[in-house]
Amino acid sequence: MNYKFLLLVVGLLTLVSFSSSFAQVPQLINYQGKLTKSTGAPLDTNISMVFSIYADAAGTILLWTETQGAVAVNNGVFNVLLGSVIPIPYSVFDGTTRYLGVKVGGDPEITPRKPIVSVPYAYRAAVAPAVPDNDWTFNITDGADTTLMTGGQWGIARYGNILYGNADSTHVNLGVGSTTGAFGQNYKYCTVGGGWINTASGGNATVGGGWINTASGSDATVGGGRYNTANGYTATVGGGYDNSASYDYATVGGGYINTASGWAATVGGGIGNTANGNYSVIPGGYYDTLTSSGEISMIFGTRVYVNNPYRVVFFDGSNYGRLGINRDDRDGGISYPIHVGTNTGNGNGAYLTAGGVWTNASSREVKENFQKLNGSEILDKLFTLNISKWRYKGTDEYHIGPVAEDFYSAFATGTDNKYLASSDVSGVALRAIQELIALTKAQQEKIELLEKKVAELEK
Repeated sequence: MNYKFLLLVVGLLTLVSFSSSFAQVPQLINYQGKLTKSTGAPLDTNISMVFSIYADAAGTILLWTETQGAVAVNNGVFNVLLGSVIPIPYSVFDGTTRYLGVKVGGDPEITPRKPIVSVPYAYRAAVAPAVPDNDWTFNITDGADTTLMTGGQWGIARYGNILYGNADSTHVNLGVGSTTGAFGQNYKYCTVGGGWINTASGGNATVGGGWINTASGSDATVGGGRYNTANGYTATVGGGYDNSASYDYATVGGGYINTASGWAATVGGGIGNTANGNYSVIPGGYYDTLTSSGEISMIFGTRVYVNNPYRVVFFDGSNYGRLGINRDDRDGGISYPIHVGTNTGNGNGAYLTAGGVWTNASSREVKENFQKLNGSEILDKLFTLNISKWRYKGTDEYHIGPVAEDFYSAFATGTDNKYLASSDVSGVALRAIQELIALTKAQQEKIELLEKKVAELEK
């Protein structure tokens, strides 16, 4: 019976070996074809086939042959492993074209014979010289470890990635569908460590991994995450989702849709925060904003908005917050807008009330070493104490009171003669009032006695 034959696939099922040992390379070729009857109908049968490899298309120089006695043909398609009966010698493939002949059943060998191309020439790896080609080398770094190194000053990339510029030999691009460098530019040292559709398009730019991240500024870095961009010079986005560091030295640590667009601005994390002012900082929070006028400011909270420089704002009026200093919830909670530690060795429990009044702890429980004050001495010192009207330098705000050095010299309060506690001033004033009351009472008693004697004399 005459058969009609179509070649479908010829392939080598093996891995190229770097060794000269033949045994490490399987001597098999995966081969698939289609058989039909002369009428065009597909064949379904088991049939004997003879496969041969020739050095020429005419089939005059036979290099290898084998017979497979019962090849299964289903709906016209068969699949065999050439060399499964008689191994194919490595010498068959020496770099020149080889031709495959196929004989089906009792029919003559099918012509024309098919040239064997591409993959089967991996057989040549089995007979390659033992001398290394230096494409890759192992560098011994210590007694045990080795480092795989390229044989030359080459870039390293995954298949399908794009490396732009004539300096791509300095690039590392190991992501999937990723890009290093920029079209029309010759940027050096661009790196994509992994991930998917990442772009390191600035000089010395780096994307560690993640998904659709871009580092387009010089020396910019995106550590990972998704949809993050670092556009400024040495700008950094650590990770997170849809964050942007869009000006020089700007940093976004992570979080979601945060932006640092001021010079050296920083957003630590959170959601929807924007630091537009130069040197501005938002540690975290929720939709906080430092405008471009809010340079050298720091805010934290929910929807905090600052439009002026040199500000520090925690929380805001619509989201009542509390700041503890040397205090936490183990001390009974932070009960006021600003609450200092308790009498457990970390403060005296001072606080700022909701009404804006600073209040100090004054319980006997937090005090010791009481000393009685001499009222007359207090009055004498107060009489000579200079009380004047003054203002702090650089301001237009006037106050009335003593200076700290004079008060400290007179009453020795506090630990630094340049600082003055309002409680000390009020304490001295209260003791002076007590002394004046006592003097007034004594004088009143004398007056009453004199009035009595005058009355008796008048009688």
